[in-house]
Amino acid sequence: MSLETCRRLLDASCSELSDTQLARLRDEMYDLANSFVTLHEQDRAAQSERAALNLLAREDREAVEERAAVLEFDAGMTRSVATRTAFTSHLRTIKRTKPTSNL
Repeated sequence: MSLETCRRLLDASCSELSDTQLARLRDEMYDLANSFVTLHEQDRAAQSERAALNLLAREDREAVEERAAVLEFDAGMTRSVATRTAFTSHLRTIKRTKPTSNL
């Protein structure tokens, strides 16, 4: 956004700000907006992870959560990445151990 547009939007409340100060304020507001977007995306990802875990039986959910905690602590993964990794690994294990039908 141009400084001219910023001045027009802020009206008289920024009349004493220099161009440098106004540019800094604009950049800080962009950073703040980006932070909110990032937090919102992380919250949506966490909600999806919780919903997926809630589909599992209690024992399976506990196994995934335990594995995620180990990955988070030992491998230094973020909680979100550790949960997704543990969940994917658990699903692969279930797929390998599931009896196949002869139909």
